Amino acid sequence: MASSGDFSLASNQVSSTIDNSIRLPQLPNITRYIPVKLTSKNYLLWKNQFLPILYTHKLMGIVNGSTPTPPKEIVDPSDPSRSIPNPTFERWFQLNQLILNWLISSLTGSIMAQVIGLRSSQEVWNALSKSYSTLSHSRIFQLQRQLQSLRKGTLTVSDYVRHAKSIADNLAVVAEPILPKDLAMYILCSLGSDYKFVVTTVTNRSDMEQLDVDDVLGILLNHEALLEQRSSTVNDHTSPAANVANFKGKNQGSQQNHNTANSPNSGNTRGRGRG
Repeated sequence: MASSGDFSLASNQVSSTIDNSIRLPQLPNITRYIPVKLTSKNYLLWKNQFLPILYTHKLMGIVNGSTPTPPKEIVDPSDPSRSIPNPTFERWFQLNQLILNWLISSLTGSIMAQVIGLRSSQEVWNALSKSYSTLSHSRIFQLQRQLQSLRKGTLTVSDYVRHAKSIADNLAVVAEPILPKDLAMYILCSLGSDYKFVVTTVTNRSDMEQLDVDDVLGILLNHEALLEQRSSTVNDHTSPAANVANFKGKNQGSQQNHNTANSPNSGNTRGRGRG
């Protein structure tokens, strides 16, 4: 059985980690601080919304267990023979339930169903970390591989850049954002030989570090229009020659048929009847 000294020591240790004067955001307002709810694909983003709130209000210890649960009762200072409710435990319990409500209110319905029955913020926090932390890292690896294997191929410039930005947006969702200049380099390096000249021009610019994806998109659209114009010009130049060749072929065929029709050996192969 714990002595009165043990109860007092534990209570004092916990009291030093729980500030009774802090003012916390009320539950109806928590969505202002955590606008993105947890899904199976955005755990790291969701977690990064929570961490600043927990650290700012000195609540991280309750969530990760570094602040131990205080005893429910302490020895009555006026009568060591009896115990009284521990006000530090009551404060800890209130904070724990508040954090638990924050966590639950920030989950989508399918995720919420997975934590039914868990009674403390630490249990919910650990369960979510176990379920989705590894999954999020796998998702990051998958998206990074997609970015590294990016290819324009037969896509238009607009569709190609839109695809690259979509991958970058998904990386941001899992709290692994890519810098605009890095995304611009991924886009430029995967264009193909038709864009070799413009890539060299852009990467040699003195303001390359300041270019964002929209700047690069504008440059590439101009080059794409130039390529289309050149292709159209080449087609226009080759079409008359093709028409002449086609005309000559038809004319020669027509002349051959005409000569055959006028040949002495030509005519009706049916002989006349004899009288």
